[in-house]
Amino acid sequence: MILAGIDFLLLKRLLPNFNTNTLYHSIPTLFAFFGLSSLLVLFVQNKVYKKNPEQIGYVFLLLSSLKTVVAYVLVHPVLQDTNSVAKLEKINFFSVFVVFLSIDVVLTSRLLKNVGKKN
Repeated sequence: MILAGIDFLLLKRLLPNFNTNTLYHSIPTLFAFFGLSSLLVLFVQNKVYKKNPEQIGYVFLLLSSLKTVVAYVLVHPVLQDTNSVAKLEKINFFSVFVVFLSIDVVLTSRLLKNVGKKN
């Protein structure tokens, strides 16, 4: 929620005349999708960690790949568009994607460190 607010304020500050209603995917929609998908990744990893902790890395790779495919499907219409709003939306979309992927990586690395301590 805080990240979405920061993103919205940055867009308004950098481009004061920019109308966020013209975006193909609204900022709350992007953050909801990536936030929920990151929660799902964390939930599945915790389940796997309890049953078979050695598989956490593989689960992360699989879930990150699936998340990337779904994100590509969502952003595909924007990628086809060539106007200036689409360019800004591409940057915003991939920035949000990278932020949430970074969060996933940090949480997964913590789980992997715990796996190493158990052995």
